[in-house]
Amino acid sequence: MTDQTQMPEPAPINYYYLWHLTALGVVDAEYGSAPPAPPALDESAARALPDPLITGTVWDAIASAGPLRPARV
Repeated sequence: MTDQTQMPEPAPINYYYLWHLTALGVVDAEYGSAPPAPPALDESAARALPDPLITGTVWDAIASAGPLRPARV
């Protein structure tokens, strides 16, 4: 019996960095929708990496808050 399993290529490291920045709330990004249903047990769950759409950053949120002043005691 021959092994015909093909391992998917790992995602580029920059993709993982971007994903973690999104998880931490530093950037807002859309990674595409989840598949409508899980794959069958005999099918691979690997799918193509979408190009994330970055919709904002924490720095954009700070800038939109207006001028910030230190608190007075």
